[in-house]
Amino acid sequence: MNIEELQKDMCTRPNVYVFPVKLENILIFESGFLVATGEWSQPCSKVEFKSINRVFSVYSGYWIAQWYTDNIDCNYKLDDAQIFEILQSITKSEDEAIKLYFSLCKNFFDEFRAKKSEYWDKLALKICGVWSIPISQCEDDITSNNIEETLNQMMMRPKMYPMEIASFYYMIRGELCGRGAFPPVLVPDFQSVDSVFASFFDVWAIQRIAGNINCKYESKNMSLPEILLSIEKTEEKAVTMFFSLCQEFFMLFHKNQPEYWAKIAKEGWG
Repeated sequence: MNIEELQKDMCTRPNVYVFPVKLENILIFESGFLVATGEWSQPCSKVEFKSINRVFSVYSGYWIAQWYTDNIDCNYKLDDAQIFEILQSITKSEDEAIKLYFSLCKNFFDEFRAKKSEYWDKLALKICGVWSIPISQCEDDITSNNIEETLNQMMMRPKMYPMEIASFYYMIRGELCGRGAFPPVLVPDFQSVDSVFASFFDVWAIQRIAGNINCKYESKNMSLPEILLSIEKTEEKAVTMFFSLCQEFFMLFHKNQPEYWAKIAKEGWG
């Protein structure tokens, strides 16, 4: 699956990927997806683009900002570009902003197929001049073999990531999607930490919270990030609690054999 295919599926069933369905959550999810595919890059002249994922990760934000300056506000400063702020400022609702985003992305994908590589080379130099992203920043990518390694690296380098719990959560979901583990399948790979985490972590975490804090959090009307924030009150504490739950879950994963997870899949947590 590439970013274009992901967006086509998100258009038809967005709540499978993010809940609540918000543009900012979708953008964070997509960034995690691109990181997992190994094709996420900051805008800079050193970028090599060999796929639609790579070109999208580098150019889509600038491309949408340029569309905004060409069609809405010619005085807009491109170095201030924030996609969700731009689209929300010209739409009346979250749904309208999301529809506009996917519509613009479809046009971007069409342009990707229509333009030759020389076009993107020139645009890369132009973007680097506007946003002035240091090349060293592009070389400081974090790579991991699974979601457990990713979370461990995040805990070691928290300043590289946003401190909002929803952003952490949907970045992780996006990475699981990029690894092929999310959305969960009917019969997960019980030997894969990615597959087991994607299939069971949310239900396990909510039941863990309900059993230790308050049973009201078993309600399906709240997402896990919303639950954590409602308990801890601050973003930083909610993120800390999320990491703690993840570590406990990984210990549970390594402690038990695949048969244990197969039984959970069949019978539930009980």
